[in-house]
Amino acid sequence: ISLGLFLVHLPHLLHKIMVLEKYRTNMQIVIPNYQRRNFIASLIFGSILNSFKRKVMKSILFGIALIMAVSLSAQPKVDKLIKFEKNEWAFGKVKQNKPVTYEFKFTNPGMVPLIIESAVAECGCTTPVYPKKPIMKGKTGTIKVTYDAKNAGSFTKKVTVKLVNVTETKILTITGEVVAGK
Repeated sequence: ISLGLFLVHLPHLLHKIMVLEKYRTNMQIVIPNYQRRNFIASLIFGSILNSFKRKVMKSILFGIALIMAVSLSAQPKVDKLIKFEKNEWAFGKVKQNKPVTYEFKFTNPGMVPLIIESAVAECGCTTPVYPKKPIMKGKTGTIKVTYDAKNAGSFTKKVTVKLVNVTETKILTITGEVVAGK
């Protein structure tokens, strides 16, 4: 192992040797010279070996972090896996207490079957229904979003679509204005 490592650890090693010598003389312990030399040698090489182990562990941890960073950046983008004809729909004026529905049509442009893990609305007044079966390459599907229109006034509701094994999500939005029914 390198001379540089030895020189870096030399002050620490000398301190350990002095502390042990002080302890030995205070306790009046007699240690033969050959055992003292073996102990000093084990201190020196043990310290160098520990430093080497730390460097190897740092290299391994850096490698693992690098692999994780590359795998996260290699995550496919949601827009390359699912193509919606429209991401937003405006209902316009809607009669109160008359639920309205829009079907967001999408295509699987990817090379593998598309599986929708979930489609979640931001509140209970909006209900998304999505296909549970895989959508094959080049095929189409729909996510049906229903708004219950119980409360009068303008609304903007979002549905978050999550695909299996993809961290990024897709947001679908519906808007409109609920007016009192006659």
